[in-house]
Amino acid sequence: MLMAFALVCAGWWSVAAAMPRHARPMLGRNLSPTWAAPVLRGLGAGLILSSLIRVAGLYGWAIGPVAWLGLCGAGAMMLVPLLTWRPAWAALPVASLLILGCHLSWIGPP
Repeated sequence: MLMAFALVCAGWWSVAAAMPRHARPMLGRNLSPTWAAPVLRGLGAGLILSSLIRVAGLYGWAIGPVAWLGLCGAGAMMLVPLLTWRPAWAALPVASLLILGCHLSWIGPP
């Protein structure tokens, strides 16, 4: 479940970084509108959809999408205050969650 949450947070971060309004404070520079913004949007959508598949694999398709919607809301609520307060710091919890989620999914459940 932590890996799915990390994927959702990384997806929302990618979608936010693709917007010109957030790209400058988050990344320190403007993005190239011809290729970088669509790539980040596609990456974000792919990460969010992969978290749906991960959650559906854990809980099944009856409960998985409901849990996934909760994760999407929680991930957005974690990222929005950081984008408002310190946009450059928004990548820190996303990266740490991804590293921790990969590590825990690699060693498996106890």
